[in-house]
Amino acid sequence: MSSSNLHKLLSPRSIAVVGASERSDAIGSRVINNLRAMGFSGPIYPVNPRYTEVCGLPCHASLSSLPEQVDAAFLGVPARNGPDLLEQAADAGIQAVFVNANGYADGDEEGRELQRRLTAIARQRNVAVAGPNNLGLVNVLDRKAMWTPRYFSAIAPGPVAVISQSGSVALILSEDERKLGFSYLVTTGNEAMVTVADYLQHVATDDRVGVILLFLETVRDPALFAQAARTALASGKRIVALKLGRSEIGRTLVQAHTGSLAGEH
Repeated sequence: MSSSNLHKLLSPRSIAVVGASERSDAIGSRVINNLRAMGFSGPIYPVNPRYTEVCGLPCHASLSSLPEQVDAAFLGVPARNGPDLLEQAADAGIQAVFVNANGYADGDEEGRELQRRLTAIARQRNVAVAGPNNLGLVNVLDRKAMWTPRYFSAIAPGPVAVISQSGSVALILSEDERKLGFSYLVTTGNEAMVTVADYLQHVATDDRVGVILLFLETVRDPALFAQAARTALASGKRIVALKLGRSEIGRTLVQAHTGSLAGEH
């Protein structure tokens, strides 16, 4: 995965939202509303063959019918449709895709096979895939977001980057009760392609970040994680990490949550 594709995931100039609808509570519609709340200035393209307009924006029948090649796409569709839509995104030249749905490695064997397909497509087509099974991400400093919660509070900018394998933890931290000020809020989910180590490497090279908070269930790429941590250290950034899974109950929760193994504490 190229660093430029990861940059498009975290700081896209244009975004397609697949699955947006006239229902205000639909995942895709929430993403559009949250982009507007962030003050995102780039073009937003709803994609849904059933509508001609969504959220006051022209709606397109497919990713191939967009008027331009976008930087990133959000797929607000059921898990069974994810791999095929990822192929369509790659065919449209989209190199950063956010997959929201659960029911992949966090589900049954059919879901695990769906995630294997996602990963294979992402690697073959060189697409940075966030997720699946997560709430989204917010780049506070650049006013970019692919964030799914229905209620979105204003987030004060600041030096703290959060990378969490738990969406609930990131959601609670986004309220910023301690008035820390955030640069990034990232939920990683099942990490079919982009892992916590990739995000860590990215924020470790951002001069606007001073402290990195990690909520970890597992580390899927230890070598890159170590490299990213050294990058953060060399640039004077502190890392605060909380690792879940010391107990048998904790390890069971990790397996049920994102389909990963907690590993040795």
